[in-house]
Amino acid sequence: MATKNKTENDFDMLILRVGYNEYIMPRAAALAFIDACSGSDIYKYSSRWEDGATHSFISLVDVDEMPTVKLIGPVQFHQGLENHRMDMEKKNAKSAD
Repeated sequence: MATKNKTENDFDMLILRVGYNEYIMPRAAALAFIDACSGSDIYKYSSRWEDGATHSFISLVDVDEMPTVKLIGPVQFHQGLENHRMDMEKKNAKSAD
């Protein structure tokens, strides 16, 4: 069994998924969002331009699109940050050429 060090015990981030988007945030914020949604219907708002005007549409969120929470560990979190940093460096180097 792996033991947790001080840094791992202090890590409190979760992944909040809403529809197809995922956000990493402090555990308390993610759980507060889920708690606020619990026991309520959730609706999706969208709009589109049609016949010279913007029309609004509101529909009940399907079960597959309901907000969910996933775990992320400190190693995965920091590796993801490093991967993003390296990707940005590559893009900046390409645009400088």
